[in-house]
Amino acid sequence: MLSKWVNRTSVLCALFFCFAVSVAIAQQASPPSTMKPPGDPTSSTRPTTPAPDATATKPTAPDTQAEPAVDSAAKPALPASDNASSSSSRHNPAIPTTTVYPETDPKSVLAPKLDPGPLPKNKSALIGGTVRDIDQIRNQMTIDVFGKGGKMKVLFDPRTRFDRNGTPINQTVIKKGDMVYLDTQLVNHKIFARDVYIHTTSAPVDASGQIASYNPKSGMLTINDQMSGSQVTVQVSPNTLIKNRGASGSTGDLRQMALVSLQLSPGDGHHAANEIDIIALPGNTFTFYGTLTNVDLRNGVLAVDNNSDHKSYEIKFDRNTVPVTDELKVGNEVAVNAVFNGRDYTAQTLTFTSAKHNSDSNPE
Repeated sequence: MLSKWVNRTSVLCALFFCFAVSVAIAQQASPPSTMKPPGDPTSSTRPTTPAPDATATKPTAPDTQAEPAVDSAAKPALPASDNASSSSSRHNPAIPTTTVYPETDPKSVLAPKLDPGPLPKNKSALIGGTVRDIDQIRNQMTIDVFGKGGKMKVLFDPRTRFDRNGTPINQTVIKKGDMVYLDTQLVNHKIFARDVYIHTTSAPVDASGQIASYNPKSGMLTINDQMSGSQVTVQVSPNTLIKNRGASGSTGDLRQMALVSLQLSPGDGHHAANEIDIIALPGNTFTFYGTLTNVDLRNGVLAVDNNSDHKSYEIKFDRNTVPVTDELKVGNEVAVNAVFNGRDYTAQTLTFTSAKHNSDSNPE
């Protein structure tokens, strides 16, 4: 009895195993390619489906489409640098690219305050003095003006020309205590130096003024310098060239109150006079011819712009000696004979013609 039960159980297990294997094989088979409707006599017959092709069912990466060829005649070739940069940026967009822009003129973007522009055409004045202080950062210096002129602040910038003994220099050469002469003008209501001249003790200098004294034995000549407002003592030697109003002169012409112009060079203790030009001696007579620029009837002074040297001279006159009428106006062409008395010029005779530009010159 027991053996029959064991045999029946074994047969059932074998049948169950076969059924499970059949189901597994049926699940692996692909569905039919076409579905037939119910009632079709062939619908009960399962079609035979070939095994799937491994190469057909395996997914593959899509093929990269080849870029069409570019005709070199139809499209201009790019430079090698552009091709390299565009190719590298296409394959590796993380690499930054550099764009080169055309160069810009610095003056086009320069701030207006940094470009001072040309100097205005104003009148200039010559100032002499000693450097008290100079500020190379703010481009300004303080000058102790010769005489009793006090101190003066003067500005400069790259437009200023600096000169030492005839040689162009840089502004950094100027030091405190240097004697300088400045050609100045007003710029934006401030004193501006167009030219700065530095005179050192090793170079020739010039002076002009009136003789205060002269000692023929020692050869020491002292003048009241017109520029500095102080006295300058020079050494006159046999080698000194002396001229009297353009002609040859001598030491006898070095009289007190004479107007002279000197060319000097350094000497032992004092400047040595290389050349002395005597401009006027007391008692000399001069003729001035030019345009009348000023008439002061109250103080008896007139000013003439002399044509020969283009300088302006003040000439005193006495209305009892020189007939000056209301017809004498600024702008008249005048001829004045005057005598130098050691201090000023005094008119002896005066003649005049009508003004060239009476309407423009007459302030009335």
